[in-house]
Amino acid sequence: MWRRAAKAATATIPIVFVAGDLDPVASGLVRSLNRPGGNMTGITPATSFLGPKRLELLHDMIPNATAIGMLLNPNFADAETQLREAEDAARTLGANRWTVFRRITVPLVRPSVAAGAALCWAREQRTNPKAQSYGNSASFFIYAAKKWLRFHGRLKLPSAPPMRFADEIRHFARYMAEEQGLSPYSVRSHCAKTSKFLEWFGQRHRLLRRARIEDVDEFLAMKGAGGWSRTSVSVSAQALRAFFRYAETRGWCATGFAKGIQGPKIYKYEGVPEGPSWEQVRRLLRSVKGSNPAVLRARAILSLLAIYGLRTGEVSRLTLRDFDWREEVFEVNHSKRGGHNAIRSSVRLVTPSCNTSKGADRAVPAGTYS
Repeated sequence: MWRRAAKAATATIPIVFVAGDLDPVASGLVRSLNRPGGNMTGITPATSFLGPKRLELLHDMIPNATAIGMLLNPNFADAETQLREAEDAARTLGANRWTVFRRITVPLVRPSVAAGAALCWAREQRTNPKAQSYGNSASFFIYAAKKWLRFHGRLKLPSAPPMRFADEIRHFARYMAEEQGLSPYSVRSHCAKTSKFLEWFGQRHRLLRRARIEDVDEFLAMKGAGGWSRTSVSVSAQALRAFFRYAETRGWCATGFAKGIQGPKIYKYEGVPEGPSWEQVRRLLRSVKGSNPAVLRARAILSLLAIYGLRTGEVSRLTLRDFDWREEVFEVNHSKRGGHNAIRSSVRLVTPSCNTSKGADRAVPAGTYS
């Protein structure tokens, strides 16, 4: 192994390693975890040495406990080591050697069993005076139980019914991965979008060669009316074009079918949020009336946002020292791209007459804007 070879090769050059499944102490790479010594150090995910410490801390917190349970996955590589060290620590704390631990095999559990246990837990929570809220007790119990059972490989999920066109999807996925070289994410994305259409189509027709362009148009229109964005519909149309191009080569559908699939046109700035018109902005600025400091400050902030397109963080960081009232120029520190630059005012700035004593230099300057 390269770690041992590196240790044998030099005793002076610093070496940093990732131990992986290897125990760095047991393998002789380091003397101990807290004081490795020598020229080698690194990272280890091994946690077997934490078992005794956790048991000791638990005993300190609950000194009168007569039984302590330990959950251990026997399939872990260092499971036996963890168990042995925990048993030794338990005996040191005074546990009887014959009743130190009892091995319990977690059975395969169906989601319905977890749901039944969740209902029991929710009823128990309702009678618990310390429980401050129990509205989501059952759902959170199911969430935590499924994660725990899935981690230990003991969650038995019902097998999904086979999809009618599962073979076609499988061949399509292999084609994209092996012949087109698409990434696993792209393959999964195309297969997922195509599967949605084929599942819908399979409820109406048994044979793929009976598919028509009108079927695809109806499916995309239905999804668009059901809440899909234009972008989602367009991406789904692209996936279906790719699938039917492949289907044409396999003789699953008529030649030229893929060319007829058209998604909605996506405009260049379609995703850019629309803002108010300039007339609406002017109406907003005119609505801020008055001459007290709060009104002047509000009008200044709104003008900086509307006229110069500054970000809120850029406006909030402005101080009186950033403004050159004589030259009518102010300096902005940019939030995202960093740096700063001077901006010449396109409106008339008037030197503020408000009090500039303590705290005033941190305020956005009050000014008159024409």
